[in-house]
Amino acid sequence: MCSPHPMWLMVLLSGLLALNLSNAAEAVPLKLTLAEARQRALEKNLQLKIQRLDPLMAKLSLRAAQGVYDPLLTFETRRENLADLGGYDPADFSKDAIYEAESHIARAGITGLTPIGMTYSIGGDYANSFGTRNYVYFDSYNINLDLFISQPLLRGFWIDQPRMLIQISRKQIRSTTLALRHAVMDVLQQLEQGYFELMYAQENLAVYRNLHASRQRLLEAVQRLARGGLLTEADVNLAESQLAATAAELEQAQEMVRLAQNNLRLIMGEPFAENHNAPLEAAEILMAIPQANEYSQSCRTALAQRADLAWLRTEAEKAEVDLKFRYNQLFPSLNLVAGWGRRGAHTLQDFWMPPRASSGPAWNQLFGGDSPSDMVGVVFNMPLSRTAERANHRLSRQRKEQALLMVRQKEEMVMREVADALAQADAAWRRLQRQREAVHHACQVLTAEEKKLMGGKSTVLFVLQFQTDLAMARSRELRAMADYNQACARLRFAEGTIIEASGMQMEIAP
Repeated sequence: MCSPHPMWLMVLLSGLLALNLSNAAEAVPLKLTLAEARQRALEKNLQLKIQRLDPLMAKLSLRAAQGVYDPLLTFETRRENLADLGGYDPADFSKDAIYEAESHIARAGITGLTPIGMTYSIGGDYANSFGTRNYVYFDSYNINLDLFISQPLLRGFWIDQPRMLIQISRKQIRSTTLALRHAVMDVLQQLEQGYFELMYAQENLAVYRNLHASRQRLLEAVQRLARGGLLTEADVNLAESQLAATAAELEQAQEMVRLAQNNLRLIMGEPFAENHNAPLEAAEILMAIPQANEYSQSCRTALAQRADLAWLRTEAEKAEVDLKFRYNQLFPSLNLVAGWGRRGAHTLQDFWMPPRASSGPAWNQLFGGDSPSDMVGVVFNMPLSRTAERANHRLSRQRKEQALLMVRQKEEMVMREVADALAQADAAWRRLQRQREAVHHACQVLTAEEKKLMGGKSTVLFVLQFQTDLAMARSRELRAMADYNQACARLRFAEGTIIEASGMQMEIAP
């Protein structure tokens, strides 16, 4: 079997070394504090970008709903030519005239709806007609001005469909703002969980690096003692075996760091395709600061601050608005109607030649009130069975009851979340204290056993076991510390105070 030429090996090793140095030079780690990671998540997280559009769209929907009160201006103008040869019509004895006329007509008006349910209409007509009627020339001007209003007194009086939509649209702004706040809370909780997990993975990696370095030093010491005849070749093989096992565990710890980095990048909204190879490091040191929490106070805070609970209450308020509208629809329609009008006209006729009338007299009559008109009355109508109205009212009442039950259900869930978070934080803190004691004792035992080994009074197996015990104790201490911080983050989320605890403020629409 041919062995590779030494020159080729040197070239290959040189190339690999150059590649590693190039990657090390390019991969500059990005160190972030927890506050910096929060800021990046709030700016770049895609879910938050999506949710931020909802309040803006809700405000536009409210503006669209309020547009129902915009007055509608109409204007029309046309020219007409009419002719009739007359003749007897048994259906209408008045249609016996022979005429040919041309008319210029213009109409303008404003119609609209008011916030109290009143509809109004203001309009005016202008017409100039000239031609012949029964072989008599004529020229006529007609001008009309009228006003009409209709005010509901029962159905549609205290609420109608436009007012219902406006009230619900206002509450929808609050709903979308609360949903956005809950999304921010969720992202901040995920971020803190991910950041503490990265801190744990980094420091756990440091523990295994220290263990690897300790076993490397132990191997060197065992080899020296074996050369001096104090230890056997089996002791050397045992030390080498444990060093290789620790190297495998070190690779696993490095993989945990990589996974924690990718999870944190995802929460922060960093483009994965661009940054998945760039190292990400937590710039803070994992530590546990004791916090005093009391269940009843935490529950009161949660019931007042939780955005998802406030969102359900707003949904119940929407159901109340719909129920109010459906109840009003049970009443008959009783509308007060009123009208007012003025008219002016000027007509000239001649048998021999076309006359020339003027619009001036018509305007004078209009402004002088020579031909007034007015009316006032009521219009009543009601479906005899009101089947649809009754069914819709019962349906709306059931929806409100369902919404209130959902609020009660969520309140129970919130209190349970608070209790669980408090229990987890308390358990993690107690476990942390025990692990700190375990680390202290394991460190003392290992130090004593290493001295005994150097004096020939112990074995390599004992030292290796105590090194493993110390590393595991330190790893469990770090795990308990990370668990405690993550439990505190869950508690702040359960209380609904995680945004304010992060040093931020978020306004909620009234």
